[in-house]
Amino acid sequence: MTLHGIDLNLLVAFDAIRATRSISLAAAQLGLRQPALSGALARLRKLFGDELFVRAGGEMQPTPKALQIAPAVEAALAQLRQALNPSLAFDPAGTAQTFTIASTDYTTTVLLPPFLAALENEAPDATLRIVGYDKDDIGALIDRGVIDLALGVFQKPPERSVRQRLCR
Repeated sequence: MTLHGIDLNLLVAFDAIRATRSISLAAAQLGLRQPALSGALARLRKLFGDELFVRAGGEMQPTPKALQIAPAVEAALAQLRQALNPSLAFDPAGTAQTFTIASTDYTTTVLLPPFLAALENEAPDATLRIVGYDKDDIGALIDRGVIDLALGVFQKPPERSVRQRLCR
């Protein structure tokens, strides 16, 4: 799939449906009428070749494909919002964002417990997704928006990375 010809508003619609699990609520959130958002969902379904969201139990449940692409869509939209309005300061108390951290078993065991306690206080609605990684893939994972942060010891960190020593 190429980005040529893709309406980025479709990704905004995707994210709103994901967050609200409702076409009507997502439409209201975006200032659209329900038929317009249903049309956007139809275009998304065609674009991705998947239903993405299916009605179940009174709400729109994401398909496995929607769950797979949701973190990247959410991260991309957050990056666009920040780039287009750099005066927006990040407010941890108000975020419901999912952050994906690449971590080894060791760093997960040693570093994350105190971090999780602080996160619960500072950003109670944020969620973490912890994934394993191959050190050679870190740069590509960050570039593709698959991960937000990598914890570990890196002999050759990605060139554009921002590094912070956490412990010795």
